[in-house]
Amino acid sequence: MVCVRSELGKVRQGRGADANSSQDADDEADAAPKPVPAKPGLTGPVRFLKGKIVSSDCSKAPEATVTILSGMTTYKLHASDYKSLQVIGEDQFSCDWKNRLVSVNYRAAGKNEGELVSVEVR
Repeated sequence: MVCVRSELGKVRQGRGADANSSQDADDEADAAPKPVPAKPGLTGPVRFLKGKIVSSDCSKAPEATVTILSGMTTYKLHASDYKSLQVIGEDQFSCDWKNRLVSVNYRAAGKNEGELVSVEVR
């Protein structure tokens, strides 16, 4: 029987090199960081839209629903956290924006609805 001291100071007993190597592999597997599960949300292609912000509803902070008019079509786009939304052309997103020309990237969630990825203010 062989006694081996691991990196953590624990004494292991085994019947040879094969038992020790498999236990060391188990220790490494336990010590390895586990992958972080992806946040639930929409997957799929990112779409692009140019239009004008008609209104922003931030009543359920930190969530926001932004209504954008593009041509003759109205889109309702959701941001799960408007404070961490990527904004280009301004320092941060504002719930007070109205009649602002924007270009947005979003993931479609239905007809004329989606999840905002980024906003560029013009």
